[in-house]
Amino acid sequence: MLLAAYLLEREHGDAVSQQDVVERLRLPKMTVSDAMRALDDLGCVNRGPEFESPAFRVFVTPKGRRLLRASMVSFEAVTEHAPAISQKRVLGPT
Repeated sequence: MLLAAYLLEREHGDAVSQQDVVERLRLPKMTVSDAMRALDDLGCVNRGPEFESPAFRVFVTPKGRRLLRASMVSFEAVTEHAPAISQKRVLGPT
């Protein structure tokens, strides 16, 4: 969810609406709302009301960006070693 908000923010060049995240991820509104509220409580996003509607605008905070960077580094480390891990499961110990 945080990654979707970040990518949408980069595409739009500004904060995005929670509805944009709903549409991108094809998730129920309440699921996105609950997750964004939790991310806001953690300081990973800031939410504020839209001027024209009751929807929330969301932008990823510096803390959220740091969390995304750290998770991408972890993901890259796991995927780098995934072939060796998979091969050991298939072939067994050597």
